[in-house]
Amino acid sequence: MENTSIPRNVEAKEAVFEILAETLKLDVTEINESLRLSHDLGMDSIDVLDMLYDIEKKTGSVIGLQDFENYFRGELSVEEFRNANGVITEKGIRYIKEKFPNAIIPESGLLTRHLFELLTVGDLIKLTEIHR
Repeated sequence: MENTSIPRNVEAKEAVFEILAETLKLDVTEINESLRLSHDLGMDSIDVLDMLYDIEKKTGSVIGLQDFENYFRGELSVEEFRNANGVITEKGIRYIKEKFPNAIIPESGLLTRHLFELLTVGDLIKLTEIHR
């Protein structure tokens, strides 16, 4: 069977910037790597899912929601990072604050399903590169 995936020569940064600009009706020059997808750009979970689909189509990078947890968890075990209900533990919160100092973490507890809210454009570019 012939490989019909998108060419890998599309740069992750260029692709992410173009997709965000198109999705959010912005000029590419308005986007930078420090912008947070949720807080600064106003993206919700549906926007993020649509964007991940577009990234896959444009770059061949397949990024799932579980990849967000893996990205933020780093070297912590699943048990160290979150409890069985998907609530990030105190150790997990400390780790995120240390490794991602610009992350805005809610005071009432952070659920794994909301980790996308912590992502910056730069994080999304890294995830796109990792999952090629």
